[in-house]
Amino acid sequence: ARAETREAWGEAFGEYRRLLGPGAVTVGEGGHDALVGWLDAGQPDHFTPERWMDRGAYADSERVPWHDIATHGSFVLYGGGLGWRYASNSPERGPDTCTKGCGSDSYYCTTVVGGRTPFAEFDPFEEGFYIHAVDANWLLGAVCRDLALSEFESFEFEGSIHRQRAVFAGGEGGGGQVWVNRPDNLALPGETRNRAQPRTWRLPNGLALPPDGFYAETAGARAGIVEIDGRRCAFSQTGDALFVDGRPDRRDGTGPADTANAAALADFSAILHPDARALPGGVRTDGAFRLQRVADGVLLLTPVPDTGHPFRAEIDLAATASAVEPVEPSPDATPPVWTQNGGRLAIFVDAKAFAYRISVRR
Repeated sequence: ARAETREAWGEAFGEYRRLLGPGAVTVGEGGHDALVGWLDAGQPDHFTPERWMDRGAYADSERVPWHDIATHGSFVLYGGGLGWRYASNSPERGPDTCTKGCGSDSYYCTTVVGGRTPFAEFDPFEEGFYIHAVDANWLLGAVCRDLALSEFESFEFEGSIHRQRAVFAGGEGGGGQVWVNRPDNLALPGETRNRAQPRTWRLPNGLALPPDGFYAETAGARAGIVEIDGRRCAFSQTGDALFVDGRPDRRDGTGPADTANAAALADFSAILHPDARALPGGVRTDGAFRLQRVADGVLLLTPVPDTGHPFRAEIDLAATASAVEPVEPSPDATPPVWTQNGGRLAIFVDAKAFAYRISVRR
């Protein structure tokens, strides 16, 4: 009966393709590996062993990209599936990590280690939807595109099933590598949790990955959720844009970050690579924004939308800023406040404009 059901569904998708014509793409929410060839993409729900067996039947568990190892390049998987299913079946990780489903750091790790397509759910009643959608694009978009166009070459554990490394090679994407640090599962009542390994994983390149942190690099992009001076932060960088997220309190609704204290700024300077096209190599902030070179002598700073908090940024420029102007400000927006000392531009914005245009001259 199972084989007959699979065959019937496959033939139904094949009929769609015949009706839609050459090059038609078929996508199924319930798509799975047995339908590869009939389906081009599917929405992969991620469950944990507790769904299939008693917790006492195994000592430890972790998510691994088994599907991607087998089908990468032949079948497109969207993120980690529906967020509520991902969250409701997540192992309990403890209060210091985020496992709330779509848009969480755990979900981003699952997406990138498989070289998958970033995914964000649309729910008009869910607060913070736009934050998650923009995060998925700005953080993962470039690296995941390169990984998707490369071949999945190898996957290995590094000392623990919670520390994972995936290698991609060849193809249009040019290959790349991904490191993921999954937190250990918490012990059951009465058990002692294994704390033999430190929770933070320091990579050979010096980057520190917190629990549910990752680092990915390809020929054209870099991205990660990393630890900077004990602070959980996120970043991505390509040749013409960078994204930095100092993780202000917008994520848990507890209030604005400390914009008055320079010590509260997350310093990304050591992990960003200076670019020949005049993107800065030094950035410090308590906010979250994307910085792009949009024209000769013009940078565009775009805050993550719907954060609701002002923020401060310090940007090392190889030039002198001549103006910082809001783009599409809201009616109650206040002008940005900025100063420059040597090559360092300091900006304070209320984040009530779509973006801020920074004009520079050499």
